Amino acid sequence: MPRLAVTRLFALAAAMALWACLPARADDSAGTLQAEQVLSAFHTVVFIPEGAPSDGSLRADGTVPLFRWTEEIRWGFDAPPGDPGDEAALRRFADAAGRIAGLPTPYSTDPLEGGSRFFLAPRDQMARLPFGGGRACVGSMGTLAEGPNIGAPLSIGIVDQALPTDHRRHCLAEHFAQSLGLSGASLIRMPLIRGGATPELTPLGALLLKVLYDPRLRPGMTDAEAMPIVRAIIAEMDL
Repeated sequence: MPRLAVTRLFALAAAMALWACLPARADDSAGTLQAEQVLSAFHTVVFIPEGAPSDGSLRADGTVPLFRWTEEIRWGFDAPPGDPGDEAALRRFADAAGRIAGLPTPYSTDPLEGGSRFFLAPRDQMARLPFGGGRACVGSMGTLAEGPNIGAPLSIGIVDQALPTDHRRHCLAEHFAQSLGLSGASLIRMPLIRGGATPELTPLGALLLKVLYDPRLRPGMTDAEAMPIVRAIIAEMDL
């Protein structure tokens, strides 16, 4: 399928909530993780959105329903010719996340299939986007507004291609983590992504993803419904 302009792809998606990524930070997640720490972190990154959703999913208490993929983690990457290894780094991140979540991670070239789409865009195009305030990294989550899979979840992450390599790949990986359901990933004090040329989940990020994809949790659960189950899941783990 021909490449779609970034603005065109956003037009295909309805009710999208924006998020931004932060620059790579030092990995301060080393050491023993305590159960209450993991429980609090899970609530923050899963139920507290970074941006206010426009689809009415934000509840009066400031939380959103749990989101996670259920059958597969479909994703794709669109970059200018001469991609300097970014797609390979993202593939490694996707493969690792899929192993933790226990779901396949098929690569798709068709944005109308839904799933997660990641883009590198020129800086001047980032500045002209009608969203994101000209930030170097911007992402969102919504649903397809047209096509054969109308209503299917669609996550989009757009990153300024002019960013330094480590920062650019950190942003791509962070958007990927957010698209998996860890939507408040850049808010938490302990980073979920270890930066570098080959970004990866920190121990805490991997643990939260494993909890989120436990089959006892279902998309659409409120925090009140999910957190007692999350507490039980964490209690079963050898932290």
